[in-house]
Amino acid sequence: MKKSILIALTMLTVALFVNGTAISSEGDKHGKGHAGNAKMQKLHGMMPTYAVIQAKINGALEKGDSSAVVAEAGKILATTADLKRAKPHKNRKQLKLFREMATDFEKEVKTTAELAGKGDLTGARAAFVKAGEKCDECHAKFRE
Repeated sequence: MKKSILIALTMLTVALFVNGTAISSEGDKHGKGHAGNAKMQKLHGMMPTYAVIQAKINGALEKGDSSAVVAEAGKILATTADLKRAKPHKNRKQLKLFREMATDFEKEVKTTAELAGKGDLTGARAAFVKAGEKCDECHAKFRE
């Protein structure tokens, strides 16, 4: 029981942090190169939705609702092709690393969905935590 509460509080904290970061950046202009990048603009529009999806996945994992995990992960996966083709805000010369990080994020979200689909919610939770870490890593390196 204590472990479940700790996990839930940790996930809530991460969700609030990501949501706060996304909302605080919503509508910002990130330089001339970014303004013309429709893919990145589309992703910026998705950031608040990502936070909502993340909260839904975490809730579904806590409830043991594997079908909801799979469905919500699918919403994220629908955007990863655009993410991998987008150009970051900073460290633009490291585009190869950006794309590798985006691919790693995508793999962790796919793993989350696959494991949840098989009923392995413990594995799905671990994969989703790794996906969140990939978000944080990428934002630290490539966002303002």
